[in-house]
Amino acid sequence: MRQEILDWTSHGSELIATALGIANVHLDKGPQTFDRWIVRQLNLASHLTSESALLVLAYDRPWDAEMMMRSIAEGTVKLAFIALGTAEERVQRAHDFFHVGMDLLHYADDRKLRDFLSRVDEGDERWRPFREMLLAERVDSHRCNIFET
Repeated sequence: MRQEILDWTSHGSELIATALGIANVHLDKGPQTFDRWIVRQLNLASHLTSESALLVLAYDRPWDAEMMMRSIAEGTVKLAFIALGTAEERVQRAHDFFHVGMDLLHYADDRKLRDFLSRVDEGDERWRPFREMLLAERVDSHRCNIFET
């Protein structure tokens, strides 16, 4: 059984390496735009995580590999959503994924930080660097304003 798993994971690694090569040939055609860069990064991230999952499987750790599957699936769906739109949709979707998505991540971090800081002594200088990390109440007008509904 062990050799069978090693053969399967080795073959899987070869297949996804071939798929990465084919995708890169396609992505190298035409202008190197931001949306193409996002698709390339998502493709690479899914590829590398898939390689990691296969390596973990080769060492007979299927439950550890299973935890990576969600990340692979989410990256693949994001890639498809961005890549399969019209040219205009790809540009907008790439912008939303990168810029708006990052704003939302920063907002979540800000919420956690505010919760933590509400539980510690406000006058304690040890926490000043953390207070300086808090987001302003308003975000630049060219970015998603995450504090307004």
